[in-house]
Amino acid sequence: MQQKYWGKDSKITFEKQNQITNQLKESLNDIRHKMRTDMVSAAQLADKYEEEDHERGLDMLFYNAVKKISLDCSELVSSLGDQIIQESVKLLVEKPPCDFQAVAIGSLAKGEATPYSDLEYLFIVEEKTKKTTSYFEKLAITTYFLIGNLGETKLSYMAIDELQTWFKDTAINGLKIDGLTTSAGNIPTGNGLTKSRNHFIVTAEELIQHYKDMYNNPTEESLRGDLTAMLTCTRPFYSKLDKHKDLCEEFRAQVDALTPNLARSTMNMQMFEADITKFDFLPTIKVHEGGYNADVKKELYRFPSILLLDLCILLRAKMDTSWSTLERLIQENTISTKLGEVLKFSLAAAVYIRLSAYLFHNSHDDRMSVAASIRLKSASPARKRMRWFLPNGLYCKMHATLIPLRSRLSARCGNLKPRDLVTSEFSMDSVWSKVITRFFSGRCEETFSALKGILGVDFCRDPVAALKKLMPSLTEISVSTLVQIMAETMLMCEEFQSALALYKYAFDKKIAYQGIVWHYASLIWENMNRLLRQHNKLHH
Repeated sequence: MQQKYWGKDSKITFEKQNQITNQLKESLNDIRHKMRTDMVSAAQLADKYEEEDHERGLDMLFYNAVKKISLDCSELVSSLGDQIIQESVKLLVEKPPCDFQAVAIGSLAKGEATPYSDLEYLFIVEEKTKKTTSYFEKLAITTYFLIGNLGETKLSYMAIDELQTWFKDTAINGLKIDGLTTSAGNIPTGNGLTKSRNHFIVTAEELIQHYKDMYNNPTEESLRGDLTAMLTCTRPFYSKLDKHKDLCEEFRAQVDALTPNLARSTMNMQMFEADITKFDFLPTIKVHEGGYNADVKKELYRFPSILLLDLCILLRAKMDTSWSTLERLIQENTISTKLGEVLKFSLAAAVYIRLSAYLFHNSHDDRMSVAASIRLKSASPARKRMRWFLPNGLYCKMHATLIPLRSRLSARCGNLKPRDLVTSEFSMDSVWSKVITRFFSGRCEETFSALKGILGVDFCRDPVAALKKLMPSLTEISVSTLVQIMAETMLMCEEFQSALALYKYAFDKKIAYQGIVWHYASLIWENMNRLLRQHNKLHH
């Protein structure tokens, strides 16, 4: 089997395989150690957002610190990828039959990689024959083995049906190939579920043709991000180019020269507008666990990253790393200075949050809390250790930035023109930002005070009436979210009658906000009388 797969001259042994694995693990651990060390300075800057009068220019200092860390990390992960390809080529013994490049896509290509990222890559080959295809298939699978031997690939990512229902996989979720599920498979041999098995073992000409076909004929899939969106940013991390012809550069030159037809232009705008409305940045509340949780990647990291990518597609801007691309958009006046500042801070904050959470858990693990410490007094030490705690000040700043930005962009959906991104200053003033961020940070008294400023000092007397009066003018916050904030704030501030009225209204109107009303219904109704008795006892 060894000779059949790796070649008759292969000297591979268990000891040799183990040696390679240990070398790769050492390289990966070195990257993680460096990231933990480098993140100390960024964390010090992030903590400064706790200060109400933090120094002017903090956003730029924070951006530059995170940018350097992220680019350094991406460069190191690229070097690790190069090391994996090199070792894989050696294991095959047979020399590559033609020139080729291993090309990164996704976060690694954009300079946003972490040492816990999925590796998304493809092989661009000089020629495609039965012989070359066979070789690069073997090479790809060998890289999968080496990456899998790191012990950080959960078997669920490999889509093995027989293991899905009963097998409990305790492996760390770390550096791994992009999975083999229907929503993944951005690897040379694909996910095994498409018609073309070797979708990502392609010549530059093939890849260009695939790209053009989808670019000129967008489908419903394009709205969610098709091959053209995936290949907006590419980066070689291993090259064997004896003929000195850069295959990836050849592909990029032709792609950058394309002009979108009406169908593609329309689809680009629709994708942009769909992504704007997809995220609300609001954590999932889990009071019974002693605090609030939020999915880092989905709610906080993805929006700034996707928004920037969508902007590049919409504006037909050449994209290399997210950082250099954003800076170029500002310099060339493609987007307004204000929008650029907002995106710079948001991207830096998102990357910082994501990397911090992963390093804390030593895993591709998004568990975190944005709750103030006062909200976690009842939580056990073990429960507290299960989450990374996002600095309140940074969280508030990020949401006070993103919520109004999303609102302004959403309001223009259907009528947004690319030129608007240059001319509009996108004012970030928002009466709701303070309410929302204070609430999800566990600052109940501050939330209560902010609600008074909007609803009136007497809104507790009849909170439902105050809510109904405000509903027609709501733009930046949904009714369900507002009911959630009002009801929970009332409960925490011991305004029990007001809380009860809001919960009853939510039930009557079947308002299910973040799943909370239904999840806590029985708890609230069973304990409300007890809480009221306690309240009356305290005040007599």
